[in-house]
Amino acid sequence: MVLVQAPGPAEAHLFGWYLGFAIAVVVISVVVALVAPVLVLAARIARQAPQINQALQQSYRSIGICGRS
Repeated sequence: MVLVQAPGPAEAHLFGWYLGFAIAVVVISVVVALVAPVLVLAARIARQAPQINQALQQSYRSIGICGRS
């Protein structure tokens, strides 16, 4: 017959640390997974910003010309 010993006080204390560490890893992974696409879109918008600004300025000029006639 094999007897199984109950975990000692030190092992029970470390379980909380292991659980907390695992939860922290999961939370950080989820945050990175949510923030990464936002940063990719922001970089794409930043690359297109000069073209957008130029198109807006051209449309302002066109509207200004039409408004004067």
